Amino acid sequence: MNGDPPQRTGRLLSEQELAKLLNISVRHLMNLRKAGLPHLQLGVSIRYDLHEVFWHIRDQRMIPSRQPDRAASTGELRLQEDRP
Repeated sequence: MNGDPPQRTGRLLSEQELAKLLNISVRHLMNLRKAGLPHLQLGVSIRYDLHEVFWHIRDQRMIPSRQPDRAASTGELRLQEDRP
């Protein structure tokens, strides 16, 4: 998946299809589902709307903006801005 949201097709993906698309194991996908990944349960089948999954993952990502840095001489902790 790149940075652009997927088109809404109305098609729901199986666990195997979504795991392959995200390049993760089905077991990891199950753990993500238990942690709040949006899904539909149709009887015993689990299905995923790719558009909803995309936005959920996008909302959950963490982007570090600062990194802790210790001053060599004083040993004190200070925050240092990230550099590109």
